[in-house]
Amino acid sequence: TVIVYYRKTFLPPFNFLRRKRAYRYGFERMTKPDIVHGNILQTHVLFARELKEKYGIPYIVTEHWSGLLKANYPTVSNAKKRVVKLIVDKADYLVPVSHALKNDMISQGIGKEFAVIGNVVDTSLFNQKSVIKNGPFRFLHVSNLIALKNPETIIRAAVKVRESHANFELFIGGDGDTAPLKALVESLQVSEYIQVFGKKNLTDVADLMRTSDCFILFSDYENLPCVLLESMSTGTPVIATNVGGVGEIVYENRGLLIAKKESELIDAMVQMLNAESRWNSSELNQYVEDNFSYLAISKQFDEIYSRILND
Repeated sequence: TVIVYYRKTFLPPFNFLRRKRAYRYGFERMTKPDIVHGNILQTHVLFARELKEKYGIPYIVTEHWSGLLKANYPTVSNAKKRVVKLIVDKADYLVPVSHALKNDMISQGIGKEFAVIGNVVDTSLFNQKSVIKNGPFRFLHVSNLIALKNPETIIRAAVKVRESHANFELFIGGDGDTAPLKALVESLQVSEYIQVFGKKNLTDVADLMRTSDCFILFSDYENLPCVLLESMSTGTPVIATNVGGVGEIVYENRGLLIAKKESELIDAMVQMLNAESRWNSSELNQYVEDNFSYLAISKQFDEIYSRILND
């Protein structure tokens, strides 16, 4: 591992030039690689194109940026679109994390060679629950709490579910602004069964997932959310909106897929409360282990690397 620091300024062009200089400085102090693997089609990956043009080193780029989804791409600036084009023109492979993202990229003329490889989960940390949880049924939501995650809607849905089902609680929070959520809980006088929490480390998040009965993700758009895979890895089923690549991982006995309607979220929560025995924790955990663990994902990348080197 080579780490090179550079001084940040308030001017993005200067930051870009200093970052490229830092990359070159680091590159000169390492053995020339056989492959470069970039992450996200943004300005820093232009260095990969530079290395290919200068040394003939092939490169691939993993992509999970929601800006490339068909619904969001029209709002992307022309400057960013030009950067994307410069990178993909020379890339050997683009590696989106979902087929939905791949299809949206193709429809917008972005890229030629693709290999879909999902996000990775640390299954040693997000491991299967080993004890039976006592107490009320627990719904959980963890995110950065931005508007597109709709945390307020989750709270309001829980309040409506409470009208017919009393034996449950909702834990909701993350590394975003919790003040509006706490104010909403206080105004609705529902702190008895809805708890808002702040930022937690990954170990604490894994513990929360293991002690919960269902994870909720009610997003306007997503690609392939790690948080859903992490929840399933602990053996906890999910409720999620059918957006992006979510439908590629949430089906059959892994959770409930819903439209972006509060009424469907309410119905799904009630269904979870009425049929919790339907979900097999071991099967959920094994699905993630087989498809998204370090070993599973590394094998898929190894296949791409080998294909490029053989070519």
